[in-house]
Amino acid sequence: MLPYESTAKPYIKVILGLVVFVLIAYLPVSSFQFCLKNDAFSGYFPPKFFMSEAIKQGMLPLWNPYINFGIPQYGDMSSGFWSPITWLIASTVGYNAYSFTIELLGYIVLGGVGMYKLLSIWQLQPIVKYIAALSFICCGYNIGNLQHFNWVSGAAWLPWCLWSYVFFLQKCNVYHALQAAFILYLFVASAHPGLSIAMCYFLLTISIFYFVNVVPKHNVRLVPILKSYGLLLVCFLIFATGLIAGYADILPHFSRGVQLNMQASLQQPTTWQSWISVLLPFASTKNNSFFNTDISMRNCYFGLTLLLFFIVAIIKKLTNWQKYFLAVGIFFMLLSLAGVVKFVAHTLLPGIGYVRLNGEFRIFALLSFIIFAAIELNKYKANLYSYSGSVRATTVAFMVIVGLAIGYGIFNAIYKHDSFVFGLQYIFQKPSISLKLKKLIDSISFYDTIWLQGMVQLSMLMLISVCLRRRNFTQLTWVVMAELVLASFFNLPYTGVGKDSVQAVQTVINKSPKGIPIPSLAPLINLPAANPLDDGLVGHPSFYYKQIGTKSYAPYPILLNNTNTYLEACSADTFLPINKYPFVFAGHATPYLFTQNGAEKMAVITIKKYEPNQITLQVNVDTATNIIYQQNYYPHWYYNIGSKKNTVQLAGYNFMQAPIPSGSNEVTFSFEPQLIKWLLLFNLCCIISYLFYWLWCKFK
Repeated sequence: MLPYESTAKPYIKVILGLVVFVLIAYLPVSSFQFCLKNDAFSGYFPPKFFMSEAIKQGMLPLWNPYINFGIPQYGDMSSGFWSPITWLIASTVGYNAYSFTIELLGYIVLGGVGMYKLLSIWQLQPIVKYIAALSFICCGYNIGNLQHFNWVSGAAWLPWCLWSYVFFLQKCNVYHALQAAFILYLFVASAHPGLSIAMCYFLLTISIFYFVNVVPKHNVRLVPILKSYGLLLVCFLIFATGLIAGYADILPHFSRGVQLNMQASLQQPTTWQSWISVLLPFASTKNNSFFNTDISMRNCYFGLTLLLFFIVAIIKKLTNWQKYFLAVGIFFMLLSLAGVVKFVAHTLLPGIGYVRLNGEFRIFALLSFIIFAAIELNKYKANLYSYSGSVRATTVAFMVIVGLAIGYGIFNAIYKHDSFVFGLQYIFQKPSISLKLKKLIDSISFYDTIWLQGMVQLSMLMLISVCLRRRNFTQLTWVVMAELVLASFFNLPYTGVGKDSVQAVQTVINKSPKGIPIPSLAPLINLPAANPLDDGLVGHPSFYYKQIGTKSYAPYPILLNNTNTYLEACSADTFLPINKYPFVFAGHATPYLFTQNGAEKMAVITIKKYEPNQITLQVNVDTATNIIYQQNYYPHWYYNIGSKKNTVQLAGYNFMQAPIPSGSNEVTFSFEPQLIKWLLLFNLCCIISYLFYWLWCKFK
């Protein structure tokens, strides 16, 4: 590894170039003509939207009452609650369909800039770093998992984590320990938990590599290194204290808080068949039975140029870093297959057994392969060998393979009469352009994807060959950009965007009441009915109509154990035992049946004040009874009658109740996770202090 130079910082023009490239490559998204599909708005947007609405009203978003009878927002690992970026957006412009989309595109740009900066460690030439950054931006992981917000945000911080960690290993001082710890915190706060688990092992392998290859050569003493690691760990724990406390708070009550059994831990891999996407990414969008995994887990593309030099590097003499990245990349590739390696890792490696979607491991493989190939491309750029040898032979081999794939696709499309070509007359009969486009996309067969992508790849290989033979890397960069944009356009309609526009999604969101209104005391059965169109765009309607309770289960990643128990006891579709009551009422509860007697029916309940973390009621009853609050029973909930404070009682399987005497009473239910409140403040102080320290060091 060569020493890092201060002149290797990304230039403004490089960043602007990557921004423009992202806007073009992700044009269906950046133009707002098409919205992010599936999980993006149904699973990741709702908690961010709630945080934004609560903060606008001056309320801390600690408890989200709108998701399946309430969850602790700070324990939601999918929401980015502990990410400073989430808080910055939620407390300024606020979350809507547009800001949410822009944030996702911003993360993709961030990942590209991080890759450019990371490769400066090995002093690769700027144009090589730029090509690698472009490849990372449009890699199959980002394209395939565009709807999985915290997968993309985690991938964005990944090269930054590696850069800061390697830099820390070189310097081992307080400044670089704080820098690495802060970036690692940003990664953990933004990423899917599975990525955080994998990151631990990724950094462990780098540490082992460093100890084996660097420490002995420089006679570095062990004790100072261990002290540096201790310093890094302390710095990270300081930044992540609140996050750790929040996740530890929910884990005992979380339905996914236990390790998966072996069968469950082998779900949704990136199968062996999926790796044909490194050459023909479009083919991964069809033929589910062949790929045998979800469409979002299949795409492994990282560009033809780097794939070419990946193969060339294998038959050349490798540097130590190349050997490391090849080995680590293969390990994570095998781990993503959910085969023997995952079986062994599930048994021997702590934390791996908690990861249920194995395809997310492939981002570490793709990152490693991109760095591995970029180092080799840099060798070629430095005139260490000519085009006439292995590079030319590999290019010709790729052309032959692609040519055979084109022939296979065309032959089967004609022979099996399985092609969009045979249905063009029906496609053109559609009344609008959008319907014509949708019909065309649906009509493309697996064989069509092979020959269509093959034609593009063959053309690009010819252009790449010309650029390499002439050693014209400026033209090569343009070819790489064109190739990646086309690959992105082919795949995004299947894995990234839906048929509706961002404006259509925002129109649905606008139907939600502003802020945090006082909820209605009408029975749950009278809550607004779900509009199938709206439900498909933004998720379950209960996330948005801002009433307490829901009359049907709302699919969401976070589900508390007691809620799950209640769901199993009730009807599969509706909560019949509780639907006839408002979200707060006077009565008695058995495990899942709730009753009122004659006296309790005469109860008069008025809401005096409402916040997500607190509700104050004026209750008038003729006899002593219970006030049942249809929010999930969870630690840190209390009730006050007058000045007396008590822990709430369990009502049935999962609700809260408070006993009250006869007469007129003021009852307050309050959610008071005091430790979390203090740690939120502590976290804010740590971040602000670090940013001031960083600026002071820079100006100094």
